[in-house]
Amino acid sequence: MTQPIRDIREDLKARLGLIPTRRQEAKVRYDGELAEIKREEEALEALLASEERLMAASQIPSERSWAGNALENAILDLLSDELSWDHPDVKSALQARGHVKGDPGHFGQMLHGVLLSMSRRGLLDSLGVGRWKITKYGLTGEQE
Repeated sequence: MTQPIRDIREDLKARLGLIPTRRQEAKVRYDGELAEIKREEEALEALLASEERLMAASQIPSERSWAGNALENAILDLLSDELSWDHPDVKSALQARGHVKGDPGHFGQMLHGVLLSMSRRGLLDSLGVGRWKITKYGLTGEQE
């Protein structure tokens, strides 16, 4: 004895009719979540911009564990603007921040040795005679 086949086309049409409502409800939830993410992103960007302005104005160097000492940390802080710096400018900026130790007449020679050492360790690039630029490693501490 065979069972009669039930016609389910109306049920399928009814279920299909529910799809636009479900789609609209999902879109509202999705749009709400995207709006919340956007608000969070804007708040974080504003906080970061404020912190960058504060750090630039305060001249407080960040502690970089990959710097060998306080002087190297100060050099990395100076060059963290990612511009190229001439040796006399680095020297003057460090002197202005009070980093001259020992005989000030020999500070430039000592500084040159430190810059060369930092270059050999991949923290700085030498761009020619007396011109220096921070590397990605010097900036972030992350080896490539």
